[in-house]
Amino acid sequence: MKKRVWIVAVLCILAMLLPMAHAMDCWYKEKYGDHDWEQVDVKLPTCETDGSYTLECRQCGENKKVVTEKAYGHDKKLMESVDPSCTKTGYKRYACETCGKTIFDEIPAAGHKYKDVEMLEIATCQQEGSMRTRCTVCGQTGLRTIKKTDHKYGSWTITTAATDHSMGSRTHKCSYCGKAQSEDFYPDGTLYRGMGKNNDVAELQRMLIDLRFLNDKTDGIFGKKTEQAVKDYQKWARLEVTGVAYPQTINAVGNSWEEMMAPTAAPTPVPTEVPTPVPTEAPVEYPACCTATMDENGAEHIAYCELHDAIHQAAAQMLAEAKTDAAVANAWKIARSMWSAELDSLYSGWKAAATPEELPQIASDQALFMAMLNSQEGLMKNRGASQAARDEKVAALLMEQCVYVCAAMYAQSLA
Repeated sequence: MKKRVWIVAVLCILAMLLPMAHAMDCWYKEKYGDHDWEQVDVKLPTCETDGSYTLECRQCGENKKVVTEKAYGHDKKLMESVDPSCTKTGYKRYACETCGKTIFDEIPAAGHKYKDVEMLEIATCQQEGSMRTRCTVCGQTGLRTIKKTDHKYGSWTITTAATDHSMGSRTHKCSYCGKAQSEDFYPDGTLYRGMGKNNDVAELQRMLIDLRFLNDKTDGIFGKKTEQAVKDYQKWARLEVTGVAYPQTINAVGNSWEEMMAPTAAPTPVPTEVPTPVPTEAPVEYPACCTATMDENGAEHIAYCELHDAIHQAAAQMLAEAKTDAAVANAWKIARSMWSAELDSLYSGWKAAATPEELPQIASDQALFMAMLNSQEGLMKNRGASQAARDEKVAALLMEQCVYVCAAMYAQSLA
């Protein structure tokens, strides 16, 4: 009985060792290349699949795939082409000349390409505007919403006139909603602390140094020391002590400096004959910036600054001298060109002097005006207006915008 048990145990051990021995044999053959390989499942390459065959070991059954040649791809021939539209996809249909398979390549829809064609409603501080658009490909029309703008203030109206020794006050209203905005302003020529580097400040500093009221350098910056020197002079000259160099103070400093620097000389003899004064034409006094006001009848009156009055007078003279329709048309063309160039120059100067926070609004204001201008001209063209009539209308709009920007720039310089 014991002998049979031992025999069974030995047989069981051998049954367990045989697979292990077979596996060890295959591992050895794998490591040293002694597998008994057989090539099976041979495949030729096609347009889409690689050429390959499989090696299979006759002893252990292990196999591995060997790629003989990569798929060579379809030999496509274009059979049909449909272009995409704004909303529909297109496609190209090919046929492979090797395998005959049909292949489709989809072309995405192009989407509408809208362009502004007409201003329907101008955006204001109270409501959004709208612009009619048209697709340049299919002609479909649409609407584009224009965001509300900030208040568009008109020219300033003086409420309290500034004097040579005090500030004035002024107000202007939004042309859209009527909201009023007021501010105080210095009279022209006033120098004050924080105004920035200025040659006139440097000249004032030089005179105050000579007069022994300022012990500093002439750097053109109206700072704390210059302000104190102005106060000391005003106290000495019995003027109102403000520290602001109003025209009254500047003139007084200049007179004091001239008296101090003037050399002692013999008195000038009084002439026996008084010469007859030669009458001279009084010089034209121009405002610091263009202003537009309404009279009681609702008519608009524009007071041009010196530069814009020159452009206005030049355009008026050309029109007055034009004797033919062709000459009138050419005069309006030139006037349009002059006002357009001036508006570009004004916006460039405005942007250069603006703060980073103000730049987006200025750019938006310019873009909105140009859109309105192009819309108006396009509308006139569609209605059959001549080029001369369009140039006259555009020149008038450009002139009005120059007046607005001129006033806005001047208000910014005083802020």
